[in-house]
Amino acid sequence: MSRWFDFSNDEYQFHELGALRAKWRKVPSHDAVNAIAEAHQYYDFLKTMIVGRVQSWSHPVDDRESWFKPTPLVLSARSGAISSCISVGSSIIECAMRAHAENRKLRELMKNKPEHRTFGKVIYAWKKHGVYSSEIATVIDDIEKIHGRRNDIHLYASFGRSWEDVVNEETDILAAIEKLFDFFQGLDPA
Repeated sequence: MSRWFDFSNDEYQFHELGALRAKWRKVPSHDAVNAIAEAHQYYDFLKTMIVGRVQSWSHPVDDRESWFKPTPLVLSARSGAISSCISVGSSIIECAMRAHAENRKLRELMKNKPEHRTFGKVIYAWKKHGVYSSEIATVIDDIEKIHGRRNDIHLYASFGRSWEDVVNEETDILAAIEKLFDFFQGLDPA
């Protein structure tokens, strides 16, 4: 079945990279701040325009009656867009967290070669560090939830789930990503 798509509001203002860099200015790596700003720009576009504003129609413009109403992005397409948001959002969180962890010279992390300092290793090293673990105590559940969900974006994970559960989980995950963005934007360097 063909569908026709448009946006509930087709105007979109990209966040300027300079403004995004300023939001992430406390991340203690210039390279990380640049990478995060570019990814954040794309994350916001995905979340706003695709997840939040795409609507579909069952008839082309010329065949629509005035009373036709659009439907929101359907579940499978929405779920794909959310998966993209999770992938980009968790990468932003991982990058910010790793830059802060390396700045703090977390021993358990620093003994790994840079290419082996994965998100999981960053989480473990920070969580187990005696001095710095308390810094992330209020957000560690969200960090682990995002990490787990990013590592579980597989079709097998969706078997047998109700659409209500999927939508509720998606809403919860996006809220956790936004909370972690705020947390790492405000975290002072060591």
